[in-house]
Amino acid sequence: MLYKIQTGSFWVYSYGKKGFDFTHSHIISFLFSYRKGLTTLVFLLMIVGQIQTYQYRTGYIHWSEMNKERYWKSFLRIDKVIRKEKKDW
Repeated sequence: MLYKIQTGSFWVYSYGKKGFDFTHSHIISFLFSYRKGLTTLVFLLMIVGQIQTYQYRTGYIHWSEMNKERYWKSFLRIDKVIRKEKKDW
């Protein structure tokens, strides 16, 4: 009721004559703009960090026995951790 008293109508279309134009949508520019692309990269790096923290916590990335070859062999691999396979060291 307060809305009706303030505006004088139950329905107010605030966009006027503008509407959604399917031929000029900005979805691509929204998803791949500079600002959104930067935050997407940060979130992807955060996901990589979370997976590696999980691997370290479960013992798949060893703190002293890990070398370059073993690291790249286990990079973002959680399938062996889930199946509880034997570790490489």
